[in-house]
Amino acid sequence: MDVTEIRYQNFLRLFEQVKDETRRQDPDAPEKGMLKLFGERVGVREAYMSHINTRYKGIGPGSARKIEQAFKLSHGWLDRQHDSPAPANQERVKEPEDSLQQLFEACRTVDATGTRAALLRHLFESCREVDAAKTHAMLVSLAEKLTAAK
Repeated sequence: MDVTEIRYQNFLRLFEQVKDETRRQDPDAPEKGMLKLFGERVGVREAYMSHINTRYKGIGPGSARKIEQAFKLSHGWLDRQHDSPAPANQERVKEPEDSLQQLFEACRTVDATGTRAALLRHLFESCREVDAAKTHAMLVSLAEKLTAAK
């Protein structure tokens, strides 16, 4: 599969994700406005999204990077094939769980006050970067690890 086809397939995945998110918020949301919503999220006109969706135009490198930025995906994500069905919580530019795990491990080797301050700073920043459900899941996981470590 060439990069044009890979980008198109990944675009379809992201488009389905936007439709699913929209329908979770509004189960009666019409199909007709979905491309417009996708375009607004990326910052391009609906007509351009329609051209991509109908394959009238391909997704060039600049547009691919713009889509990746809009979805907080790593550089080049759109250019690679992916086995999983949806990219919603994968390959994000910054994975808060990884940083939390490193901070948790540091609890055993550094002073508690410094670690606590670092954890609070990181959690504050993470709350702005990820959705509330994911942040809640990270906090529950961290609490379980802290409880198990005692």
